Amino acid sequence: MSQNPFLDTVINYEKVIKEIFVFYGFNIEINQRLQNYRYDFEVQKNNKNYLVETKYFRTLKSNPQLLLRVTNQLFEHGNKNFTYILVVNSIINDDLKSKLCKNRNLLVIDIQNLLFLVHNNPDLKSQLLSLLDFSVVDIIPKEPDNKIIFPQNSISEHLPSKEASLKTSIINWSTSYGNYAYENLCTEILNYLFDNELTLWHTQEKSNDNLYRFDLICKIKDGNISGFWTTLIQFFNSKYIIFEFKNYNEQITQREIYTTDKYLYKKALRSVAIIISCKSASPNAEKAIRGTLRENGKLILSISNEDMIKMMDMKLNNELPADYLYSKFDELMIDLEK
Repeated sequence: MSQNPFLDTVINYEKVIKEIFVFYGFNIEINQRLQNYRYDFEVQKNNKNYLVETKYFRTLKSNPQLLLRVTNQLFEHGNKNFTYILVVNSIINDDLKSKLCKNRNLLVIDIQNLLFLVHNNPDLKSQLLSLLDFSVVDIIPKEPDNKIIFPQNSISEHLPSKEASLKTSIINWSTSYGNYAYENLCTEILNYLFDNELTLWHTQEKSNDNLYRFDLICKIKDGNISGFWTTLIQFFNSKYIIFEFKNYNEQITQREIYTTDKYLYKKALRSVAIIISCKSASPNAEKAIRGTLRENGKLILSISNEDMIKMMDMKLNNELPADYLYSKFDELMIDLEK
């Protein structure tokens, strides 16, 4: 992973779009033969080739002037023999789509269409949602205009679901599997649980001063998010969340709490951390958590493998996993002594 989180997101976004095309029976052309034309990659289906241009935006609302400029650049050579597919992760209304496509071999796919295309593939849907800077709770999926290119598709019922695979892994977890394996598994589970509320998903090899290393940082999305994340933004001034993973045979101690405290900075909009460990926190660690909150105003929550399983069950039952974290937060605040 590079040191530019936004660039990483753009690259991963293009990868997910490619996977969606493959899911719908397209072949990805390895070599871009049309070097004089502007596009990201080429796909082929039913002996017909399409040039695909992807655009990633941080906001849900589209920029008409920018999109017009993009489409004009796509067709600046004036050759109408090629069909372009423009894939954008924002909403484009029908009037703007008509304007963009007028007298052009162009199909525009926006976020509503993308949500429709991935609704039968939970893995692709989770990957897509985790890359967005905004929540899509209020967005209604919409079928693309061209039903021939993107026919209805379905994922095999015989394939194990992502949730089932992750749950099996965490239930049967052994610390002997290693720290990095634990970090990767926890990151996948968090991505599954909060793909529509958290974004960025940036791992850090080491801190800027080379002294400390936190495992993962996420950003709370804009838009319609659950009460827990809203509380963190409003009352802890925290837009970013630090995650730490502890692959320990025993409970974590106060030492891990004090180390995590060093990563939290109110002025940097990150005053909240969640520590995930196999056995949760010791009584002394719980005291350190309360002390850090009381004295420094920094929030640290301790979550165990068992807690992760409970949150996965909540999501499977169409409940909000963040509500489980909210209950943990409530318990901490209620029991906080002077």
